[in-house]
Amino acid sequence: MVQRKCRYVIEVINGIFKQQFKALKETQNIMLSHICDDYKIAAAQINVFFSERISDKEDQNEISRQMKTALPVSVVENNYFKKFLSLLSSSFKLPSRFFLSNRILDAQYSITKQAIQGELNEAEAVAITLDCWTSVQRYPYLGITVHFFDSNVNFCSRTLTI
Repeated sequence: MVQRKCRYVIEVINGIFKQQFKALKETQNIMLSHICDDYKIAAAQINVFFSERISDKEDQNEISRQMKTALPVSVVENNYFKKFLSLLSSSFKLPSRFFLSNRILDAQYSITKQAIQGELNEAEAVAITLDCWTSVQRYPYLGITVHFFDSNVNFCSRTLTI
């Protein structure tokens, strides 16, 4: 009798999970539309912009390392960051955050969204993690990350939204 109840509970739980994952797969495009909210994407946009405007390979590498720290777009207004860049390349003119967010982010958003959609379409299975937290300012956040193995069996994680 106990085994039957356990099997029934397991079957119910499996059915619930199957329904939930089916619903998540159907809403994949909706979740992907919020990619730009992630600061890492914003940092990648800045990195793309800098790598196009800086010719020296060493400067590109240093800026790439700085941008991978997931700094917000407003970092371009920071005086210390400006000094750091002037040390790397005195001729480099730092763009405004409005230029970055309005022109660079919009263009890169579409490219990044298509790339992630392609990766997810090729994945045989995905796992989705949700993380809820509240900021110091008491703003609630929900982070959604998808995990999968690519065609070379490399483990991949992509933040869909925060």
